[in-house]
Order: sequence, then C-alpha cells, then structure tokens
Amino acid sequence: MNPTRPPTERLIAWLEEVRRSDSDEVGGKAASLGELYHALRGSPALIPRGFAVTARGYRAFAAQPQLAGRMGAALSARSSGAMASDDCAAAIQAAILAAQPPAELATAIRSAYRELCSRLDTDRAPVAVRSSATTEDLPGASFAGQHASYLGVVGEDAVVDACQKCFASLFTARAMSYRETLGFDHAAAALGVVVHGMVAWPECEAAGVMFTIDTETGFPGVVVINGNWGVGESVVQGLATPDEIVVFKPALGSSPRPIIGRRPGNKLQKVAPGLTPGSTQAVETSPAERLSMCISDADAIQLATWAVQVEDHYGCPMDIEWVKEGG
Repeated sequence: MNPTRPPTERLIAWLEEVRRSDSDEVGGKAASLGELYHALRGSPALIPRGFAVTARGYRAFAAQPQLAGRMGAALSARSSGAMASDDCAAAIQAAILAAQPPAELATAIRSAYRELCSRLDTDRAPVAVRSSATTEDLPGASFAGQHASYLGVVGEDAVVDACQKCFASLFTARAMSYRETLGFDHAAAALGVVVHGMVAWPECEAAGVMFTIDTETGFPGVVVINGNWGVGESVVQGLATPDEIVVFKPALGSSPRPIIGRRPGNKLQKVAPGLTPGSTQAVETSPAERLSMCISDADAIQLATWAVQVEDHYGCPMDIEWVKEGG
C-alpha cells in the first residue's frame, strides 16, 4: 500500500484503520469489523485481525478492457431480452473468474497477506476471505448471505483466487435480481473483500449469532444468543435448529442469574472444516452434542456482556457473529 495515496485511492485498508463511515470504500462487513475493533478495544474479546481489499481494488479489476467489454455485453443482452437472467449471471461470473487480476492489485493482496501472517506470527496463516459489498447494511436493504465467503484459506495464491471468487459472487442471479428490485445499477455495484485471521480454525468448538433485541417482539431488554457446534454457517444458513439462550440485560453484573430463557435446538448437523483447504462440510452431530447445549451459562453471560458493550458503542440494536475456540 502506498501511504501517500488519499484513503479512497488505496487498494488495501487494514481493519483497525477503518470505521463504520468507510463502508463506501471497504464495504459494510469490513467497516463493521473495523468499528468492532474500536468498540471492544481493551476487552478480552478476540477481534479478527486482517485487512480489506477496497472497492477501488474491485473496480480496477472490473475496468480491465476485455473483462469490462464482456460484462457490458452480457448486461446489454440481458436488458434487451436477448439473454436470460441466469445465463447473463453465469456469463459474467465466468468472465470474472477467467480474467487475470491487475498486477498491482495481486501484488497488494499478496503483500498484505504476508504482513498479516507476520502479525499472526506464522508463515501461512489460515484466513477467512469474505465478500463485503458496499450496499450491505443499508437502510431498507440487506444483502446478507448473497455473496461468497471462504474459510481456512492458506497461502498467497489461494487468497488472491478467493478474492477473485468473491468478486464473481457480486453477479449471482440472486444478487442481480435483488439489486434490480431495489433499483441499484449493476454497473455501479462494487464490493470490498475482508481477509482476516481465523479466530478458531480448525478447532472451532461452537459458533453462532446473537441479537441485542428480541427479533420477534422488538423487546430491547434482552440479548438472544443462537448457537451450534462447529462453524457458524449452520446457524446463519439455517442448516439446523440452534440452541437459544436469552439473557436479561438489566441483570448483567447485578444478578448471578441473568439468564431467563434456555431452549435446546435439535442440532442434527454441524458445519466443520472440509477435506480441501478453504472448504467446509455439513456432518451429523453426535448423540452427546444433540443433548448438550453448545455453550455454558458462563459463556452466554460473557457473550451478552460484550453484546451490550457493542450496542452501547453503536447506539442501536446489533446482530453479532461469535465463535468459541475448542481446546
């Protein structure tokens, strides 16, 4: 990264350098992770360390003449009715995956990955490579789950390849249809890509998501924690019914029993590291896992405490992903 560039011109931004207001540059996910770093700074919570490939990086990739021509032709054919929506999406994704990234962009990603490995004190750190669209988390719009993410990616070549796959996921048929519903221009769409160290990989004991409000009733006085064994994809993608623990916010720190609800899920499946690097697989849980809550009451209270801290920092209800490392 060239430090003399204005912020909007950089290809790489480190997460601790960005805040929520930088979503136009790095996308919603990266901006939120950067803000989370500041929200929980000084706490024992482990915030993922990493960097973002900026929207400028994506635009530099997409602006390459041959690729831009193929993308424009497919969009024009779809607009005129000469090409079906699914065929258009497939053609654009194929064009993106077949293109070579600009040398400057590839070099910047490789250099940032090496620096991240150094910060994590390892030569080949396993990282998560996650799409971070500039249209994420906008009022009235949610692109959650519509763009690609890859877990446990190792090595410079693999990280560059995963970033390119994230670029391609901007043009799935589902994402394109949703943009059209909201009146967003395909040509103006862009995304950043977050590359961060895995908090717990492959020793991920449990994971999930928590909400600082009751999402069914709107009651603001609770933290609702959902979780399952293994990687959090099973909860986010609805592959299994997760455990649910409800913590009463006013009782945190003032009562030894702030948990007011506990509902075990069936947890018939969990998501675990796959057979190839960067992949995951759904596997059946054991009878013991199905009968046990995936986190303890003490874990739930600690998660709820951090959730309230994050909510206080943002000043609004939050949904937060969490993970517990196995030992």
